[in-house]
Amino acid sequence: MMNEIYDEKLIELLSQRAIYGLNSAEEHDLISTFPEWKDDFSFDAAVSAIDLANLDLSEELPKHLQTKVLNTSEEWFAPDLQPTFIIKPKTNWLGLLGWATAAACAVFAFSIWTSRVEAPKDIVKTQNESLNVFQLRQRLLDSDKNILQIKWAKGNVKDLPEVSGDIVWSDEKQAGYMKFRGLPVNDSSKECYQLWIFDETQDEKTPIDGGIFDVKGNDEIVVPITAKLKVKNPKLFAITVEKPGGVVVSKREKIATLAKTSA
Repeated sequence: MMNEIYDEKLIELLSQRAIYGLNSAEEHDLISTFPEWKDDFSFDAAVSAIDLANLDLSEELPKHLQTKVLNTSEEWFAPDLQPTFIIKPKTNWLGLLGWATAAACAVFAFSIWTSRVEAPKDIVKTQNESLNVFQLRQRLLDSDKNILQIKWAKGNVKDLPEVSGDIVWSDEKQAGYMKFRGLPVNDSSKECYQLWIFDETQDEKTPIDGGIFDVKGNDEIVVPITAKLKVKNPKLFAITVEKPGGVVVSKREKIATLAKTSA
């Protein structure tokens, strides 16, 4: 039953992302619950492929474009899912039938993905393997010899207890995790935690947004990093306390904890 609920929630979030896009709360929900889907857009490609097969076409795609698409199709499709160029009736079926048809499309696309497309080799989830964030963090540590791992240090909030744990980041895989113990529980209706990544290629006034998260208990937690831009050489990671939903630019008035590289 848990697997069915897990798959149902995953399909719902992936369908929303592929068809309408996700807001910040939905994106956070997807990444925190299913971190292996952070940079995997094969589901979106499958939905697009189904939609493209029903585009309003009044004439056949030019031969040179057909050739170009076919020559690059291996990047997006399995060998037995090569695109076929067929003239269809002038019907925008996603717009005409609305969400019900779109949802059916998404479920069909999900079945294509699970049966036809190979999952990333460094983070794999099968019917017999469902990794939690602690295991995914360890897998990342084991898979990259040059991974960055730094312990948290005290921020500028005086009455905040010292936070233990660390942050791990891989430039190669553009992925990472934050581990905390002692980071206070926050009221999500009033505030959230937000990660900022200070990279040597980025202006210090506008560090890279690493994602928002909440702390709901006193146990040790692991949170996946969701960097909004490519990180090349991070020098400092800082966790600030912000308004619900996070901010575009932080005033850094409340830095809960930070981690600085030795370089």
